[in-house]
Amino acid sequence: MEVKTTASSKPLDFKRFHLTTNEWSSATTFNDRYYVYRLMVTNGSIKLLLIQDPVNQYKMGNLNAVPRDGMDITFDPAKCGEEVELLR
Repeated sequence: MEVKTTASSKPLDFKRFHLTTNEWSSATTFNDRYYVYRLMVTNGSIKLLLIQDPVNQYKMGNLNAVPRDGMDITFDPAKCGEEVELLR
């Protein structure tokens, strides 16, 4: 499990994060047992998106991955993951 968190006083781009070389390698090794928890904390809102098996999601075209000291990930929550609003 990897947790990627962004905290800001105003909403930012929730659909981007970076996985290091070691994190991407672990995702490749653990396949469907590897989860990314994408957490966004802003004033008055906490959102969580769960992405299972990012390597397979990439292979299926559900997210984009660009190599840069690991992988820069962009995703569409409608195609990839399950979004949960934790606080309103």
